[in-house]
Formats: sequence, structure tokens, C-alpha cells
Amino acid sequence: NFFDTLPLAASIDDSVFCVHGGIPRELCRPGSSLDIIRQIECPLRSVQADELVYDMLWSDPSSPEQEHGGDLDAAGFGLSARGCTCFGERSVELFLDIHKFQHVFRGHEAQQSGVGVSKGARLTTIFSTSKDHFSGDVA
Repeated sequence: NFFDTLPLAASIDDSVFCVHGGIPRELCRPGSSLDIIRQIECPLRSVQADELVYDMLWSDPSSPEQEHGGDLDAAGFGLSARGCTCFGERSVELFLDIHKFQHVFRGHEAQQSGVGVSKGARLTTIFSTSKDHFSGDVA
């Protein structure tokens, strides 16, 4: 229940947007406001029922194949291999431009070196865990 009370997102110096999963489709629409994040009732009760919350917790960056294969909509969103929303470079550009951020930091996805950079170097995935996902050993 502790995790249900943690903030869904944070910003660093009004320049970096930090989130567990990814950027939500709802915040990539012209005129959208980050205030809708502040209005989400905490503790969280039903993550699946709220697309905004679900995207912020579980969405993934699109793969290069999705990015170039026409699998994403005009705003750069699609469906990931895991069945959740994925977001592409266009989505990141829209989000950053609308909300005046320079970069997105996220977690949620294992990275071979612990850190991954993608989407025009405007998205950084930082992964830490007590388990090494690549060797099976406890770190």
C-alpha cells in the first residue's frame, strides 16, 4: 500500500519530467495541463481504470521498428509488445514542447548498462533493482 501513496511524477528545475513508466497520451494534447496529475486522488485505488495513471506507471518507449514501421498514430502512440501504451519520438516532442520541459527521466525497464537514452536523446531510462535482470544473480 505504500507505493499507492507515492507521487506519480516530479520535475527537476522545471526542466526534467520524472516518471516511472512514461508520458500519458492525455498530456500530449494541445492545451493540456500538468494540473491533472495533481488532481489524482491519492492513495491510488484503481490504476487500470485511469488511462492517465496507467500510462504514467506502465507505458514503454516504442521500438525502432514501431517508430519507422507506421505502427504509431499521428501523436506517436501505439501498443507495446507487453500490451500497454507505447510512446514514440513524436509523443516525446509534443509532451516536452507543450509543457516546456527539456527531458524525460523514467524507470520501469531493465537496461543492459543501467541507463538507456532514446527518442532523440530526450528520454533517459534509469533502471535500478535488487535483482540483476541480465545474469539472474542478486545484485
